[in-house]
Amino acid sequence: MTTLPNRAAVLMAPETIEIMDWHEPVCGPDDVVVDIAAVGVCGSDVHYFRHGRIGDTIADKPIVLGHEAAGTVTAIGANVRHLKIGDRVTLEPQRPCGHCEQCWSGAYNLCPDVEFMANPPYHGAFARRVVNPADFTFVVPDHLSFEEAALIEPLAVGFWAVDRLDLQPGTSVLITGAGPIGVLAAQMAAARGAGRIVISDINTARLDVLKRFPRFEAHNAAEDPQLENVEPVDYVIECSGAPGIVDRVLKRIRPRGGLALVGINVHGAGPIDLWPVMAKEITIVGVYRYASIYPRAIALAATGQVDLKALITHRFTLDESAAALGQSAKDMSSLKSVVSI
Repeated sequence: MTTLPNRAAVLMAPETIEIMDWHEPVCGPDDVVVDIAAVGVCGSDVHYFRHGRIGDTIADKPIVLGHEAAGTVTAIGANVRHLKIGDRVTLEPQRPCGHCEQCWSGAYNLCPDVEFMANPPYHGAFARRVVNPADFTFVVPDHLSFEEAALIEPLAVGFWAVDRLDLQPGTSVLITGAGPIGVLAAQMAAARGAGRIVISDINTARLDVLKRFPRFEAHNAAEDPQLENVEPVDYVIECSGAPGIVDRVLKRIRPRGGLALVGINVHGAGPIDLWPVMAKEITIVGVYRYASIYPRAIALAATGQVDLKALITHRFTLDESAAALGQSAKDMSSLKSVVSI
């Protein structure tokens, strides 16, 4: 079988993508080479595409975006025993050092030297072939499509948020932000047995997309920015990064409830009144990516308890990568775009 030359969608400058020949990945002894089949478009990809940076992290050199990826193993390193050529896999995009205090404690997502795909200067997966550490490459069952397998990555974020909260069955949950992470966090809460689940957003187009998920209540935050019409809940999972949202949601959390902070606002969270935290003994947890969650996320997706396909609103090819990023940036009805390689 003839192997096609490697090609990639390369961000050259803000809103400038070039499809070009790309270097062949070199498989180290602990690595695998993966023929990429599908890549999800993440909000971070869109941010780099539009602005060339996220906060202080700047894409000042050409970079391949995309870190939500799945495909087929085509080469394995000499030390790899748990994978074989032909395996259908999903890629965890984190590459921690493995030697620091955080890595040794299991919190490798907090490794100060972690490398993350598509986070400058490290290239991502909008390419025909990539190399990935074998220990961060996971087999997926045959009945999961490559599109679904690619979305294990954002599912892992929602999974981690629910884990960090230690969310209990029968409790009520408010999700702020109706993007992919918010919807996946809601699905994870449902899988854990939560009762009432409300998803709030100012974007009416996104709220319309929520009709795909009748299990959840939709709340229009444009009409009720203070969330006064939302009954108090046991947990809030904040996925929007909206200015002032943390201060507002603290007022809607029941005594001894919890708040998980997932969304990122590079300009800061704004003033926060901490009295509700003290007076109601609210627990606040940070959620930074995830750690050791992929096997559990894959197993859950395999059961059908989360609907990954329902997130996908738009599909593109590698040659259409610029359109995929532009669509995700400008079309408010776009929940999740997937690029097929």
